[in-house]
Amino acid sequence: MIDEIDSTGDRGAFSGHNAKYNIEVVNALLELLEGSAGRIGVAVIGATNYPDKVDPALRRPGRLDRHCALELPDLETRAAQIARLHLGDEPIATEDLRTVAISRVGRSGAALTQYV
Repeated sequence: MIDEIDSTGDRGAFSGHNAKYNIEVVNALLELLEGSAGRIGVAVIGATNYPDKVDPALRRPGRLDRHCALELPDLETRAAQIARLHLGDEPIATEDLRTVAISRVGRSGAALTQYV
């Protein structure tokens, strides 16, 4: 699992005195990924909030070529699953759960968990 894979950057966007080093980092990662798709039992996952900042060579077939977008939770998920889970055995009305969920529109599950 490579979290925040966008931090390796895009070789086309590097400039300045660190550009050579940054290019070498991306190249090393490309070498490490080479052939990983053919290894039985090996899965490489890269996570990012900024897929457009990942070097295109990392997204080519045989490397990190399958992409899944994870959307923010909808109203029902926020109310019935996330808020309810983190409130535990606390007695709370369904309408109150919905009020909490509505107040957290556009927020992640982690933000809702912190709020609860």
